[in-house]
Amino acid sequence: MRELTMSDVQAVFQHFSDATVTQFMDIEPCVSLTEAEEIIQFHIADSGCRYGLFLKLNHELVGTCGFHCWDQGQPSKAEIGFDLSASYWGQGLMHEALTEVVKIGFDLMKVDYIEATVEQENARSIRLLEKMHFYKHDELVDKLLYYTLTKREAARTILIKKEQVNVMDSPNITLRRITKENELSCIALKPREDQLSLVATNADSLVHAVKEVTSIPHGIYADDLMVGFVLFDNEVYSDGYYWILRLMIDEKYQGQGYGRSAIKQLINQLKDRTDCRQIRVSHVPHNTVANRLYKRCGFQETGEFEDNGDIILSYSFEVNGHGD
Repeated sequence: MRELTMSDVQAVFQHFSDATVTQFMDIEPCVSLTEAEEIIQFHIADSGCRYGLFLKLNHELVGTCGFHCWDQGQPSKAEIGFDLSASYWGQGLMHEALTEVVKIGFDLMKVDYIEATVEQENARSIRLLEKMHFYKHDELVDKLLYYTLTKREAARTILIKKEQVNVMDSPNITLRRITKENELSCIALKPREDQLSLVATNADSLVHAVKEVTSIPHGIYADDLMVGFVLFDNEVYSDGYYWILRLMIDEKYQGQGYGRSAIKQLINQLKDRTDCRQIRVSHVPHNTVANRLYKRCGFQETGEFEDNGDIILSYSFEVNGHGD
């Protein structure tokens, strides 16, 4: 496996002139060496890297794989892509190659997560991504299936450097105040498209926090990566109730236990306040995911409702004790 250069133009032409190779790609089969040159030039100029897969026996080019669209912002990410000659399907070659490419992404490029988009009919690529523990999101991106891979999930099957991720261990979940330094990262966090009606945007929540100075906005961090947002009360109430006003986990990091860990962190922050008898939260009646999450953390339905019909749940320190 090595990066493609212009000296590979003949091999690239032969490879990409095969319609079975380009079937699920956004290019047509090559019909000239000029088009092969353009493919190589595109990947040389791109922010990522593209590697040719060459057989050790005869140095034949049988496929390519690598990254494109490398975004070095916060969080950093890169999109993975790959193709393989039909003659070598089912032999494990691409799994072996992608294992090395994923290591490069996390160890050398130091991305926070890797993403991939796949045609819904591309069953082979779908099986490969899921075998490597890529997470499939519910929403489509430009009518394509959208997958992401985090360092934590990659560590289940791929040995990446331990300073990049605690292999097989849960990340350290902390709540950190939102400041000017991390405000844009907070605003960039988004729920899934089908969840947009269930929670206010983080930008709106930060405006609320400015107007209601007793509402404290925090980023939910997995190690040093912001994965979510929580807004909660921080003032003395005569009834002893503190409210969680907002809670969200970014779409890329859902299903990994971060929401539950964040709620436990919040409970631990409030447990020593002598005036705090209950932590309360409300959600729209059809948000069954939120209902299950809070109940798993010790919240119970109060039988009360907000004026808009939202269900109110509470975590009582008298019932649950004062934390772990």
